[in-house]
Amino acid sequence: MATLNIHIKGVSIMSLKSKAPLLSIATSILLALFIAQASAKPNSVETNEDYSMSIYPELLELRRDLFKHPEASGEEKRTSSIAANYLRDLGLEVKTNIGGYGVVGILEGSKDGKHIAWRSDMDAAKFEFGEHENHNAAHVCGHDVHTTIGLGIAKTLSQKAKNLPGTVYFLFQPAEESQQGAKAMINDGLFDMIQPDEIYAAHVGPMPTGVIFTSTGNLFSHSRYINIEFTGTGDAEALSEMVNAMMASVTRVKSPDQFTNLLNTSDPKLGLGNPETIYQDYVLFGGRPNVKNSDNKLVLSAELFTSEHQDIELVMDNLEQQIRVSKFADRFSSIQALHEREGVNNNAELVRQTSHLIKSSYGDDAIQDNFGQVPFASEDFGHFQKTVPGVYFFIGTANAEKGNVAFPHMPNFEVDEMVIHHGVSRFSSLIEHRLQQ
Repeated sequence: MATLNIHIKGVSIMSLKSKAPLLSIATSILLALFIAQASAKPNSVETNEDYSMSIYPELLELRRDLFKHPEASGEEKRTSSIAANYLRDLGLEVKTNIGGYGVVGILEGSKDGKHIAWRSDMDAAKFEFGEHENHNAAHVCGHDVHTTIGLGIAKTLSQKAKNLPGTVYFLFQPAEESQQGAKAMINDGLFDMIQPDEIYAAHVGPMPTGVIFTSTGNLFSHSRYINIEFTGTGDAEALSEMVNAMMASVTRVKSPDQFTNLLNTSDPKLGLGNPETIYQDYVLFGGRPNVKNSDNKLVLSAELFTSEHQDIELVMDNLEQQIRVSKFADRFSSIQALHEREGVNNNAELVRQTSHLIKSSYGDDAIQDNFGQVPFASEDFGHFQKTVPGVYFFIGTANAEKGNVAFPHMPNFEVDEMVIHHGVSRFSSLIEHRLQQ
């Protein structure tokens, strides 16, 4: 009796025992159909990994070009043109000049299905260091990488359009650093042009390259500028000291010395990957109050950061109560919270579903839980989430062996460029799976 073992990619899929030296005609036909089907429908994760690596040199060149030509918020003319032309070359429908230099690329699948949006921010930060042709800005926040990953996802999925259901919208957003771009795109009719069911985005961070982090709710501190106004211009120093002491009285921070060292956000014991992170349940100000003298009044302002939204009103009420019983109570005019930063609001069910997809495709270590809120930072992605449920991810781009210190807005910010490959392959697979849900 002969035994026939059939292997595809090293895995035994069939063991047949036959008295005859040849398989029956029926068995042969079934086997041929099985092999043809296996060949016609390769694992999407494997193909996205392979394709992402095949276009990596092209994407690397693109990212380095964007890095050398940073454009600050509202000035992204060159970057947006590159994104729009790249999308057109892929055959996508492209809309431009949305809320400034915003770009939307529309990839139509072969049949009706879910509509999913992927957002990439394009602007550089206002910095005056680094070897750039434009010395008024620098890509020290990784938006050049975000733009490159977004274009790489578009190219990866565009190769599969004839087999994809639904529609994918690729949003390239200006002015994230100024917290104006998302609102500007929305106010310019973004959601009249497109109707996504879900929206996603990612930001590079100082975690191991390729590892994804996310959680339900907000991932950033809530931020407001608190302005306190007094009549008259006298006693400015005394008022500043008083308000500074009041601000200190409402401050709530675990391990203050360690908290302000932002490199600790990625520390295994103190950082955002630990359920006991010090970056949770906090209220603090970004420094002493700034005093402005104009029109016979003094305005004291300071930036407030809180981990919980409700603490903003609580802090303002507390400060006002203290001022009203102070020696300067008769000069107190008003207290206001200005310059709202939206943050994010990750949908709990989508966090659960996308985390499961990433783990099932790339292993349990590919995505991890985020705890607490990143201090002294925010995001305007939440403006999109007011209309469309979605998830915001962090993806690591730090590599100790290469010496990459990937903490945004630091002078020594540097990315491990392999994050481009990981981001394109993993998020392409995520979108592909979500289209089929």
